[in-house]
Amino acid sequence: MKERIAHYKEELELVGSMGDETAIYSHVIDLGKKLKENELSESKRTEQNRVSYCQFKLHVDIENNQYKAYSDGMISAGYAAILVDCFNKATQEEIKEVTTETFTSMGLRSLLSMNRANGFNQMVEMMKACK
Repeated sequence: MKERIAHYKEELELVGSMGDETAIYSHVIDLGKKLKENELSESKRTEQNRVSYCQFKLHVDIENNQYKAYSDGMISAGYAAILVDCFNKATQEEIKEVTTETFTSMGLRSLLSMNRANGFNQMVEMMKACK
């Protein structure tokens, strides 16, 4: 998981170094488009799997032995894609140890509004609890 977080940190820093803050948001939105390639099935988009702190529809669960998510929001889909990738590449031990602070070094949370940051944090906790 540390490698994936470092990868996204580097990616976000590179995009941010171009001097246009909107470029970072565009990049996160582009990442969210990848979520559609292997999104959580409609039958798994239940109230129990809903990230309630997110303003948009955002669901997360394990399906076919993989973390998957669905979001109808562009930014939330982007951070969901990042988290799904990180969790799918993590060992069980890393998942047990992960906290919302694990992702601080990536720098993404500082770009999120308070509502989005709350949704991000809730999603981390929900993914950690998935069995």
